[in-house]
Amino acid sequence: MTITVHNGLDLPVVGGSESVRWADSAGDLDSCVTNIVGRCQVSLTDMPLNVQSVIFIIDDIVSQGFAFEPARKYKPDVNGESNSTSITVFAEF
Repeated sequence: MTITVHNGLDLPVVGGSESVRWADSAGDLDSCVTNIVGRCQVSLTDMPLNVQSVIFIIDDIVSQGFAFEPARKYKPDVNGESNSTSITVFAEF
């Protein structure tokens, strides 16, 4: 999964450290640091075959001069899969 982090001026947050977890999958923890365009990637390995979806949760974003405000949504979620801090990820079979 690719995470993109923007600040209040819609500029990429470079060097932001994301703390994330995968709910419904033994609470797997992960982290990544954003690159020059504000993106980083995490992945869930060994997802059980009988699990159709998991919830990906962003617990925190730490970067100098940046305050994580989960209530501020960047884009509206038209599919109902995201609420700013979490998103439902569906397995591909």
